[in-house]
Amino acid sequence: MMLSQQDAEFLKKKIPQWRKDPARFVKEVWRVEPTDQQKEFLQAIAKPGAKVSVKSGHGTGKTTCFAWIIPWFLTCFAKAKIPVTAPTSAQLKDALWAELKMWWNAMPVQLHDLFEWTNDHFTCETGSFAMARTASKDRPEALQGIHADNILFLVDEASGVFEEVFVTAGSALSAENARVAMASNPTRVTGYFYNSHNINRHFWEKLTFNGEESPRVSKQYIESIANEYGRDSDVYRVRVLGEFPNASDLQFISLKIVEEAKNRNIRKEQFNFAPTIIGCDPAWTGPDELVVYLRQGLYSKRLYTCLKNDNDIVTAGIIARFEDEYNADAVFIDQGYGTGIWSAGETMGRSWNLIAFGGKSSDLGYANKRAEMWGNMKEWLINGGVIEDDEILTNDLIGPEAGVNLKGQIQLESKDDMKKRGQPSPNRADALALTFAYPVIKKECYLGNNRQQSYDPFAGM
Repeated sequence: MMLSQQDAEFLKKKIPQWRKDPARFVKEVWRVEPTDQQKEFLQAIAKPGAKVSVKSGHGTGKTTCFAWIIPWFLTCFAKAKIPVTAPTSAQLKDALWAELKMWWNAMPVQLHDLFEWTNDHFTCETGSFAMARTASKDRPEALQGIHADNILFLVDEASGVFEEVFVTAGSALSAENARVAMASNPTRVTGYFYNSHNINRHFWEKLTFNGEESPRVSKQYIESIANEYGRDSDVYRVRVLGEFPNASDLQFISLKIVEEAKNRNIRKEQFNFAPTIIGCDPAWTGPDELVVYLRQGLYSKRLYTCLKNDNDIVTAGIIARFEDEYNADAVFIDQGYGTGIWSAGETMGRSWNLIAFGGKSSDLGYANKRAEMWGNMKEWLINGGVIEDDEILTNDLIGPEAGVNLKGQIQLESKDDMKKRGQPSPNRADALALTFAYPVIKKECYLGNNRQQSYDPFAGM
């Protein structure tokens, strides 16, 4: 449909105003008043190059926001493209795409007729368009290779979108002119969406749509969730407050456990009687860190980090210095990349211990040594362990998922599997976990022939 001259003049006047103020577009086109939360989102996405991530409770209007900004962007910007994705076809087509159709039908006829809606495209007569593409782990190209003078990426239910999709779309998402909006009920405590509110939070404008503060969410719904699950439950946190759960179904160590360990205080007399143990998780390639951790009873401290170790002798010297400085009673090193460090320590007269993460567990309840060490570390955290307020360590501890194998043993997710779903290798947590490899007794308890003896964890086995 061709616009009349009067309508064309009207749009020519209005578009510069709407371009800077999508909330005004909503109010003037649909005659509705966005909530304060929705206004905050609309204001954020109006900025060129905006990167906005919204975690939300149920029913707050996040999907409606997406349905509003699609015609706003196509109306106000020339040569525009909007790739829209969600984890499943049902989430995309039955929710957002259906919502878009409803608001398109509610537009004044002059604007309505500028657009055409189909099952997977929403096209403006100027040639600008939005397209619906389901993002799956096996087909991560949903957002790949899309370029335009003006581009807006929309990711609905982003907590369920696999990391591979974001990795594949990396260059497009980070383009200088690209705006990106993600929204989701915060159901998972790992992945790209979770990281946008945590480890990568400096790159995003982060918003929370709390159902308790939204006029769109009924008090009856809030009370029903509170009565059924409790206000302190993860269900209430996710569905009402729009907050990440303290634990996902597969998560081995919950965020709640880690936060409590970070917030504890400990006095020296509460741990200085305990043996001092050093754990080292080496790294050789990629972005992984070499990490050295100390633990004494309920106390822990990160001693050293560096990107990989390309000189085993230097690294061994660093560990030896820490061993002497803290009078450590045992040193445990991951066998994976640690054999050279251990050998260098041997030449220095050090009695360190190599630990095979995939080796046999001392506890039949765990599938291997790594799962056992993480299990012991989890119990330590629950029972009073104290850790530093370290964002990377926090994400390391809550990152791995776990399950039960066919033998009924707890099996911790491997580092390779974590990387496949976009989680970094938990090097700091692994280094701390190594301090739980075997029981250790203070050296002075091993007096014999008037000399100290190093602890041998394999003695008597």
